[in-house]
Amino acid sequence: MTRRCASVRRAVISARFVCVAWLLFAVAAPAQGVGTKPANKPSTKSLLALPAPVQPSEAVQRFLGVFSLPDGGAFEVRADAAGSGIMLLGIEVASSVLLTTGKPPTDEEREMLNAAAMRVQQALAPFVTLRGEIDGAQFHGRDAQNAVGKSIESLRPQFGTTAQVVYAGSDLGARTTWAYLRGANGSVAVAVQWSASGKVAGVVACKAEPPTRLPFAVPRGDWAVGAIAKRPTTISVEGKGAGRVLVIEHAGALFVCPWKGDLR
Repeated sequence: MTRRCASVRRAVISARFVCVAWLLFAVAAPAQGVGTKPANKPSTKSLLALPAPVQPSEAVQRFLGVFSLPDGGAFEVRADAAGSGIMLLGIEVASSVLLTTGKPPTDEEREMLNAAAMRVQQALAPFVTLRGEIDGAQFHGRDAQNAVGKSIESLRPQFGTTAQVVYAGSDLGARTTWAYLRGANGSVAVAVQWSASGKVAGVVACKAEPPTRLPFAVPRGDWAVGAIAKRPTTISVEGKGAGRVLVIEHAGALFVCPWKGDLR
């Protein structure tokens, strides 16, 4: 792995000058328009219901899958809607922090964010999976619980009868956690709103992409360019199939990320 990383690093450095023109990219904007009144009925047309993209190019297909971070976290690489670029998605605490700040979470951040991710699962899973008992202790009162139930029912046609809750990051300062509801009909991004006491106060469909979903251009079959935390970032891919490794270079640091599994 040491020899492989050294080889990839030399390729990253030499190719950087060739691909500088590709560094004109769009940085995913923070979520906007998140409501603050959980009792309001959200729009049933989420702008983040991810449609099935067109057939990705061969270059893009090399990047697709679930990959592991060095600290054991994981992130997804999916094709964009045009099939010509890729999207990096943070799907747990470590990857969501890395994709928004460019750095791994501190131990204190990890503890707080893990607690938020767990509470989102406990609060939403019974609604979207139609299994288990709803735990009223996770909500800011009965009105908040009922509002969450109504919001999810209004979104059910977009994700299907049942769905999986996938964590997508948090901004605890804004009392917001993002999640994807993924089912047979598609995927819907939602913003979970927190009360001052740290309980779920409401859920609304997002009107903008979560900040943990980042676009990258793919100028060639082993190279992608984009930005993390507004700083130029490159991704190279080595190997084939289950032996693939992504190497992310950001702010002088290398993150070697082996393939973990296929997308679902």
